[in-house]
Amino acid sequence: VSTTPLLCENTYCVEVIDGNGCPAPDTCFDMIFSSCNTSLTITDSIYCYGDTTGEITATIDTTSPAGPNTFINRYTYTLYSLNPTTQIGLPFSTNNMFHVYSSLGAGSYRVDVVDSSYVLPFSCLSDSIELIQPDPITAWTTIDSTTTTFDEDGKITIDSITGGSGSYINIIWLDSAGNQFTVPVIDTNISGNQFQDSLGYSTAYNGGYTIMVTDADSSCTNETVVYVYPKNADSITSVDTFYAE
Repeated sequence: VSTTPLLCENTYCVEVIDGNGCPAPDTCFDMIFSSCNTSLTITDSIYCYGDTTGEITATIDTTSPAGPNTFINRYTYTLYSLNPTTQIGLPFSTNNMFHVYSSLGAGSYRVDVVDSSYVLPFSCLSDSIELIQPDPITAWTTIDSTTTTFDEDGKITIDSITGGSGSYINIIWLDSAGNQFTVPVIDTNISGNQFQDSLGYSTAYNGGYTIMVTDADSSCTNETVVYVYPKNADSITSVDTFYAE
């Protein structure tokens, strides 16, 4: 291993010759001066699916003194979302060695910082980070259709609930008019799953039945709308999902 310290900013090429005197292809690289490094940390997370509560803080780490340029604000921060790379908002100039970005949704982000105290000016080494969100809370159901459009013998059973933290503190059932069912029914024969029976048929036109599930850790609430069609109806069962905090 050969090391060459104290190199100035420039383009350098390395030539390697083996023991038989045969040269390998040159390897060239640019030595770029950077007055500072940028590091990103997550200072607030996304607790509910689809929320924009994420927050990241960009911090500058530098051992270099200010350059010869006259400046009012030394550092200019610019935030980008990645995949594809898209600038978010306007650049922000300050003398502070940190800057906070809030109200962010899930995704990958990069922050570029320019040090205007140098002639070009120079950019600090950038950093990127990913904000993640929990999976949406989803109530998976089995629907028993009504015999006819006039019978109230339909049934909705919650088979399982997924997403969020995986722990849920509240389940509320609403009828097609938005009224809450007084007592959910527990079917002890199918592992304690909740169900509602004696239901009339419902469609997107006259309103479906709503299952509201609240996450135990973050108090996120999901609403799943389920339709109960008569047997042999042309329409298939459909589910619409909404998210609320």
